[in-house]
Amino acid sequence: MPLATHVTNRYSSTLLIPLTNANDKSATTVDTTVLGYAVDDVGGDFEIVLGRAYEDAESRDVSVAVEGVVAKLMMRTGNNAQISKDLHDQYLQRLRQLRKKLIPKSSNLRTPTSDLRGKGSRKPTFDELLFDNVVPEQP
Repeated sequence: MPLATHVTNRYSSTLLIPLTNANDKSATTVDTTVLGYAVDDVGGDFEIVLGRAYEDAESRDVSVAVEGVVAKLMMRTGNNAQISKDLHDQYLQRLRQLRKKLIPKSSNLRTPTSDLRGKGSRKPTFDELLFDNVVPEQP
């Protein structure tokens, strides 16, 4: 489900209408263009802070991103500047915490070999006796 849909499912239109229509007090619907801009900006934040794209299947991403969209919309209304700034700062802090919680994933089935063989250290393959006669960059 797209991020904009997550936002509209979690927040009432009573809240979203004034946030997406800051200049139109008589609006009766959510301005999907403005909502889309906020969604795009949050996606950009994920790229900048986490170094990866927002993943809709990841519940932590959804939780942080929904909060980020609302924080960005509140900042753009110009109302309650301190509250808006605090919400945006809280969103950025959660985004940074998400970066700390990234777990490396791998589908590699290989296991690393031991660096020690017997009592001595293991040499890389190119350092074996077989290559002693080879002179690099010979004319």
